[in-house]
Amino acid sequence: MKWKTIIGVTTTLGVLTAYLIVSTGFADSKQQELVCSELRITVGNNLVKNFIDTADVKHILTSEGIKTTGERICRINTYEIEQLLNSRSVIKNASAYTSVDGVLHIDVYQRRPIMRVQVAKGVFYIDEHGYIFPSPREQATDIPLMTGTVPMNIPVGFRGEIPNNETFLLQTYRLADYLDKSGFWLSQVKQLKVTNANNVRIIPYLGEHLIDMGSLDNFEYKFKKLRAFYSEVCHADDSTYKRIDLRYGNQIVCTKRK
Repeated sequence: MKWKTIIGVTTTLGVLTAYLIVSTGFADSKQQELVCSELRITVGNNLVKNFIDTADVKHILTSEGIKTTGERICRINTYEIEQLLNSRSVIKNASAYTSVDGVLHIDVYQRRPIMRVQVAKGVFYIDEHGYIFPSPREQATDIPLMTGTVPMNIPVGFRGEIPNNETFLLQTYRLADYLDKSGFWLSQVKQLKVTNANNVRIIPYLGEHLIDMGSLDNFEYKFKKLRAFYSEVCHADDSTYKRIDLRYGNQIVCTKRK
């Protein structure tokens, strides 16, 4: 009786195994024939700064000769697509995968810039993590802009973390991070004009005055002084003064309009 039981179980397992092999082979055959019916692209973080959209992603793929819709799923190299998209400076991370219904999914998450720097060599951005990247096209953004003679030594098209020897850019990142996390100053600081590392001037959104910061050293304390000045002496949009100077310790030196 026991031998019969063993033979019965063995036979059942054999039939089941054969069924699985046939089913797997049939599924593989179907998978080989499956054609990509749709390209579905999702761009994350696009409500913050729209540096890249679905049309841009499609253009990147077609310009590199990557076929999607109408191509067999088995011929679409999702790893190659991810590597290609991740090589673009404005993209922080990209993932590509296919689903059983023949859809190629591409999820793109773009970088969030907090400072735009415009120099003679071109325009680049600093994101929330201190990552520098060039933009493929100039964007109208509502983040602070830095212009002028910015003391730095990075090559055109550089992308990556700010090098440790770039002291001024590291200070700029810390300042940008401070502004980004401060609702008031983010809405007040429009532009920073740089003559040299010790001469930075702020152009505000409100008011007709200019603000001399000097260097970026102790910038938090300087903004604290300026906030107190706005609260106790004049409002940010007051046109009484044409210049506010924050360079002198705990003092603020102002020049009135004539």
